[in-house]
Amino acid sequence: MANTRIALGSLLILLAVLLGPFSGTASADAEMKLAGFADVPPSGVGGTLSLPLPPGATPVTVNLTFGIPSLTIPVEITQEAPGHLVMVWDDGHRSRHAFRTLRERCPCALCVDEWTGEGRLDPSKISNDIHPKDVGRVGAYALKFTWSDGHLTGIYTFAFLRAICECEACTLAREAQPEAR
Repeated sequence: MANTRIALGSLLILLAVLLGPFSGTASADAEMKLAGFADVPPSGVGGTLSLPLPPGATPVTVNLTFGIPSLTIPVEITQEAPGHLVMVWDDGHRSRHAFRTLRERCPCALCVDEWTGEGRLDPSKISNDIHPKDVGRVGAYALKFTWSDGHLTGIYTFAFLRAICECEACTLAREAQPEAR
């Protein structure tokens, strides 16, 4: 019974730390200090909190990891030669995307069925001179295009843009991968 209460208490503390401070719950600062609990400074992006226990109780340790996965982001976006967008990424990679391909690959719910993943957009209906009228950031993770055909609901995540990069190195790497079955 005591172990169940300790485990439940640990879970509540973990939720409080992950979800933020609420009335009546504990919260942790960047140095992993929780009021009323023994703390161990984190190493890297995580840390360990040890709960103070009554004599004879089984020790319980809650391991926490903070931070977000690293994300490669574009640091420069330019138009190159008619009909192409070039993105230079913070890791030095230089992506090249044809405007038409970007429009054809729009990931929005109007262009891709949300349940099946099948494309809804008929590529033959896309004008050969399609181009973005505006390009903007969506938070710290994506770009949003306003296209010359009036379409503007697609959110192109940085991971998606890297995955569909049309540069020679990325194209060769994709071709070398075995097909998923």
